Amino acid sequence: MIIPRKIIFWVALMMPFSAAAVYIDGLAVIGFVFALTILLVSVFDAVAGLKNLRKITMSSNNVFRISVLRKSKLELGINCSGKIGAELVVSPDFPDNLYTSQSFRPIILSEDNTFLRAEWECEALERGIYRIPSAVIESDSPVGLWRVRRKIPLDCEVRAYPNLRPLIRQLAPVFLSREFSGIHLNRIVGQGREFDRLREYMPGDSFSNISWKSTAKRGKPISKVFRTERVQEIYVVIDAGRMSSRKIDGTAVIETYLAAALILCLVTEKNGDLFGLVSFDSSMRHFLKAKSGENHYNSCREAALSINAGYRTPDYGNLFTQIKERLRKRALIFFFTDLDDPVLAESFSSGIKLLKNHHLCSVISVKNKMDVPLFEGNSISSASDIYAKFAGHLNWMELETLKRSLVKQGVSFTSHPPRDFASGLVSKYLEIKEKQLI
Repeated sequence: MIIPRKIIFWVALMMPFSAAAVYIDGLAVIGFVFALTILLVSVFDAVAGLKNLRKITMSSNNVFRISVLRKSKLELGINCSGKIGAELVVSPDFPDNLYTSQSFRPIILSEDNTFLRAEWECEALERGIYRIPSAVIESDSPVGLWRVRRKIPLDCEVRAYPNLRPLIRQLAPVFLSREFSGIHLNRIVGQGREFDRLREYMPGDSFSNISWKSTAKRGKPISKVFRTERVQEIYVVIDAGRMSSRKIDGTAVIETYLAAALILCLVTEKNGDLFGLVSFDSSMRHFLKAKSGENHYNSCREAALSINAGYRTPDYGNLFTQIKERLRKRALIFFFTDLDDPVLAESFSSGIKLLKNHHLCSVISVKNKMDVPLFEGNSISSASDIYAKFAGHLNWMELETLKRSLVKQGVSFTSHPPRDFASGLVSKYLEIKEKQLI
């Protein structure tokens, strides 16, 4: 694109000559020569300006990784195939949810510079994958008669992940090292769950530990000996159905789930356990086998980018069947789901029987601040508050009934507000680890 700049001034300067040429002989020839000169200079100036911009290309690192609501710097490279001494204005085509206060930036390109880097400060407003398809560069033509502009293709991808820094600060004691180094005595409660060996029955052994097949073969009581299992598999199952798309306290439920899952991945890595990630709605969408290490954390973080809440109803029966088929070893499974809907609650309560005997299951949901007993919470200021309090009380009663039903099956059920969801999850995990329940 070519934008006239000083050419307007020269055209305006020619107008008096054109008017005077009617009355003065010979002035028309001078005016014609002057106009033709300006026309030729302006054409060659425009062509030279476009030619200079075609020598400029832009490059990037292809993929930039940033955190949501955290200011980050995006670095782009400007390449020049020839000697151009000009002042450029560069404006990348940022998408709407990738905010930047520097929509355009002036850059001085000297004749000696063939490559330079420029940084833009940007901030992702939402989690997701954003693309910057192109950038616009603008510069003066060599003579300065035109303002030349050109769009340059730019293959740049920005990945915005959940911002874990506030949660890590909240859970700082978990991530900090011990005050003193050396050997520490760590008390472990429980007998362990991993089979070690068989031995003869001794007085005091529990009947549940007797191996009846070995007893029948050997003709005498044989007991099973277990050892403490140090490395355990921890799974987080995220509900990406319609209930996870709503917002509680201004935050989408699915965003709370994903941030807490990544935090638990870091905590399990620190404790030497294996972490796995599952997402589902009407069918299973993601299944990452429990592993550890930096590469596995990066895989979980990449999977979190593609997990979005839809409008489908979760199918717990299909989920429990697939988990039973894929997980042969006993594992701790955290279900991030919302059971406010009585139909979904009944489906979950009846279907969890497939897993509760082989795995340790725990349900954790986001708590709505209105779901409290009738005489708790904020005071009533209007008639609409009365109806809201009754609705919250009825929902709280249904959740308490569901909680008692799940506890009878050996499945724990807790709910936390969005700001305490990650800390409540980590506390539950560490409690189970301490008591050696898995």
